[in-house]
Amino acid sequence: MIEYIGKAARLEQLAEEAAELAQAALKCARIERGENPTPVTEREAKAHLIEEFTDVETCAKELKLSANRDIEVMKIRRFYDRLKEIDEDPDDDHIDEDIQAAEMAAEDMPDNEDIPFC
Repeated sequence: MIEYIGKAARLEQLAEEAAELAQAALKCARIERGENPTPVTEREAKAHLIEEFTDVETCAKELKLSANRDIEVMKIRRFYDRLKEIDEDPDDDHIDEDIQAAEMAAEDMPDNEDIPFC
């Protein structure tokens, strides 16, 4: 599609789809909390969330973007460090499992720092 509409247009489409994904996630959060009623069912909201995520992923793939697993691992560690600051008795086994899973996924991912983009 980039060859037809150009990279700038595809980036704009990515931004639009990301905004729609954010709205879909917020709708799911509303339903999850049970506050601020909505006529959308949980099933409909989840289907919409998956659709918008797929749209974002499709745009990202065409732009040759992929997740950086090293950054993902760093962010997971930072999140759990913050949890430990507020929780005196965190489930360390669960935390370690999450970090190990992220690290294993990082090992399987190609290094995407050499991919030319903008």
